[in-house]
Amino acid sequence: PFPARPAIDFGSAMAMLARVTPDSSPQAAPAEALAYPFADFPPERGVVEVADGVLWLSTPLPFAGLRQVNLWLLRDGDGWTMVDCGYGSAAARGVIEAIWASALGGKPVTRLVITHFHPDHVSGVPALLMNSWLLGRKTPLTIYGLAHTLDRLKSLMDAYDWQSWPNFFQVNFHTTPLVPLSPVLEDAEYRVHASPVHHLVPTIGLRIEMQQVDQVLAYSCDTEPCQEVVELASGADMLIHEATGTGIGHSSAEQAGS
Repeated sequence: PFPARPAIDFGSAMAMLARVTPDSSPQAAPAEALAYPFADFPPERGVVEVADGVLWLSTPLPFAGLRQVNLWLLRDGDGWTMVDCGYGSAAARGVIEAIWASALGGKPVTRLVITHFHPDHVSGVPALLMNSWLLGRKTPLTIYGLAHTLDRLKSLMDAYDWQSWPNFFQVNFHTTPLVPLSPVLEDAEYRVHASPVHHLVPTIGLRIEMQQVDQVLAYSCDTEPCQEVVELASGADMLIHEATGTGIGHSSAEQAGS
């Protein structure tokens, strides 16, 4: 029922920004202000550190023409804050579990930020919760996201009757308002703000201020070129911008670079 399409990397163009001013248009960044430090995706079952304490993890997708989705991990004391949870397939879970046992030292996910409710970003959550429960987790987990996202995630878990699972650990939900530069979380390590971006469903991009090293990372998430991403990236050291391709709710590599 769909026209044929070439296989593409469902990935992010990674751009190091010198400066972007809040009133710049998405097309205004001069080429000489940009550098692209990551030409390749992380190796299979591996991660790449893109900034101090920030890891890039790519997990497989089963969709026609879409090979992988990117997840982001923030070193968080004795655990990790995870941005999105990938697709809930056995292949994706196998990649994540192998990386957790090796590169991440077996430390748990302490916080989970879900950018939007699409299967490739959220359908891995039930498997993460169930696996943590089966392994005897006792510590709470906080999940952050828009009301649109969290309401649907709760309904998904209700379909599994998760409230009846005995001795299940505490899960806290923290709703992020759909307004520009809304605070998400803050501690001694990170200050994270979110802004709505232009995707097919309500979606947030992120501005992550790494307070110990005085650096700022911005993440577009899935979006068309928009002023909100420019503002998220104002004064940032690095912008992670999606580059799925032209079309409703996404950006091409050319658009990301411009």
